[in-house]
Amino acid sequence: MKWRDKEHQAYVAEDRWRITHGIGPSDPSFRTADAAGKPVTNVAAIRAMVDKEYPGVSVKSSTGAHEEVLDKTPSGDSVVKRADGTQYTRKPKKGNSFPGDEMKVPATGIKIDMSQFKCP
Repeated sequence: MKWRDKEHQAYVAEDRWRITHGIGPSDPSFRTADAAGKPVTNVAAIRAMVDKEYPGVSVKSSTGAHEEVLDKTPSGDSVVKRADGTQYTRKPKKGNSFPGDEMKVPATGIKIDMSQFKCP
């Protein structure tokens, strides 16, 4: 499953859990109402948000198939994965994005002494 699809799935599952537990949406656009007026998850709004905000989002190729931007080359071209799993490079298109290296702040992480945790 592509990273984008995992994010879609996670946001939808979270909002459905929130509905079940009577909790409001994490974002007002994530919620709508059905014909009976009951709250339901707005899957289209979640997809739009993930597609806009998350890097590496799939883009449509000239054939209409979805492709995923993975990286960029040293010369600045986009590294793209086709739906069949093969990769190729091309000139970047407006809106291309890809995940960068994971960063930790501070770089060494935060050390926690686990012996300090006690169950009540």
